[in-house]
Amino acid sequence: MATIEGFQLHSAVRIYQDSNSSIFGIAYDWVHEALYWTDGRRKSIRVMTLTREDRKYITTVVDGMGKPRAIALDIQQRYLYWTDRKKPAMIGRCGMDGTNVSSIINSDITWPEGLTIDYAERRLYWTDAIRDRVSSCDMDGGDRRVVIRMPGPPDERMFAITIFQDFLYWSDLRSSTLRKVNKRSREAVEVINTGRGRPYDVKVYHTDRQPEASNACGDNDGGCSHLCLPSPHQTSQSTSFLCKCPDDRRYQLSSDDRTCFTDDL
Repeated sequence: MATIEGFQLHSAVRIYQDSNSSIFGIAYDWVHEALYWTDGRRKSIRVMTLTREDRKYITTVVDGMGKPRAIALDIQQRYLYWTDRKKPAMIGRCGMDGTNVSSIINSDITWPEGLTIDYAERRLYWTDAIRDRVSSCDMDGGDRRVVIRMPGPPDERMFAITIFQDFLYWSDLRSSTLRKVNKRSREAVEVINTGRGRPYDVKVYHTDRQPEASNACGDNDGGCSHLCLPSPHQTSQSTSFLCKCPDDRRYQLSSDDRTCFTDDL
């Protein structure tokens, strides 16, 4: 879709545009080749398939949200996580197919803006722009910790966050900087880039950030006519995926749970 050299993006190609959407967080499923995002205007999480050359199908995964912001994928266990800045604010979790929606963090949190997963140690990290801190918990919301606190306004506003090996990286909107700190020592915060504008997101592109995982949909998209979304690991009897139809109201899922059809056909 594009190439990256340092902090520069080249040859970007538009793959989606919708005047009725307001996209905040984006997460790429590198195993099933799908793009998930939070939509503040639609108050939802949506997904688009990238496996088909002829057409890209889009459907809603979770709706009825407040102010969804960041999103992160745990592809190994087939869960997605998101932050919601509604009152009360929360961090939510559901299957990548939209099932088993739950709130895992809903107290002592105000403006959760950034969210990332430490795949090696199986932990979540998030920024809170009002409390000016980075916090962490396990993948179920337990073992919660404050990792680092910053001085806060008027000079700082923590926003997006990511992790690479032992270092946390986050963007600051007020100072237009990118910063890092060792997640273990939590000392000596370092400014590694000062730019212009407002850095709304930060990503690390490396194989460590894309751990191996099985493809729940196999080589044929699970036999789904339109979208195959991976289901979370729960029991040995659980299905590994769900077939979904595009958001277009013309489509319905047939009784075989694989094929989408319209009354026009």
